[in-house]
Amino acid sequence: MLFVDSGIKFIRQQLAAELADWNHYKKAGYIFENQTQFKLPNGSHISPDLSWVVLEQWDALSHEEKQSVPPVCPDFVIEIFEGDTSLEQLRLQMREYIENGTRLGWLINPQKSSVEIYRVRDVQERNTQKCDILEYDIREIVAFGFRKAPTLLGENVLPGFSVDLQDLFNIQLNYQLQHVA
Repeated sequence: MLFVDSGIKFIRQQLAAELADWNHYKKAGYIFENQTQFKLPNGSHISPDLSWVVLEQWDALSHEEKQSVPPVCPDFVIEIFEGDTSLEQLRLQMREYIENGTRLGWLINPQKSSVEIYRVRDVQERNTQKCDILEYDIREIVAFGFRKAPTLLGENVLPGFSVDLQDLFNIQLNYQLQHVA
């Protein structure tokens, strides 16, 4: 289990570093790791593996709100399937994030080499289909197995942010091989 745990922690750290690098230049928001708990509009308390809150939303909170469990839903979340929580439970969490205001979420499953991308539907598409504003699109499931892993994009939520999963998983594999011996 140590092998898997260290690999997951490594992925989380690399993603946090890439997001921090992007945010350093954009100065568009704040990054939080899984130690930070948020209170969603529905009253749930959540702690995503990695999250980002847009600057204006965070700055609108009072000092007291920032010091306790902030009543804010992250704009972007990443969850990494580790095996201690069921994949279906993580999928339910991702849906809950979207229903409460998250605009983009990635559920990364290193064991299956797949990523589920959760996003709010485009406003124009929602209006055309007369969909409820809380509907979301999780149709994009990227399973890459032995072929080249894709590059994930921050889309309109994190413009210019991208993560090359091929690099991430190659770095993780090399890290694990070095630390198993």
